Amino acid sequence: MFRLSSPPDDLLASWDGEASDPRTVMCLVSLILLLNPKMVFESGTYKGHFALLAAWTMKQNEFPGHIWPADIEDGGVEERLRDHELGKYVTVYHGSYDDMIREVIRPVNFAYVDATDRSDPSLRLRHVEQTMNLMAPGG
Repeated sequence: MFRLSSPPDDLLASWDGEASDPRTVMCLVSLILLLNPKMVFESGTYKGHFALLAAWTMKQNEFPGHIWPADIEDGGVEERLRDHELGKYVTVYHGSYDDMIREVIRPVNFAYVDATDRSDPSLRLRHVEQTMNLMAPGG
């Protein structure tokens, strides 16, 4: 049986127009519950809504998975991870997704590609194509 309790009020930064829609994040977290992935990659972490809620869900359900969110900017995710003892579930990669996928153990079981760059409109497509080559069978 799955456990899905409400996270603490201070787990997440406030939602704004740049962050993933809360409904999208909840849908993705539901997939974490369903699939129990061992290795999760995230392209474009921003304030870490997905990574933090996915880690909270993994902790509540004692899942062994690990999340690797990558972003070139620091959205304050690591402080929230420490405050809520979620560090064992997440390693924030400070750098490009391109660099992270060359350095981090794979295969990937689940990926959320959400990075944006106004100067590079094909960024998400490139990340999807790169990630497809790293996916585990059935991932």
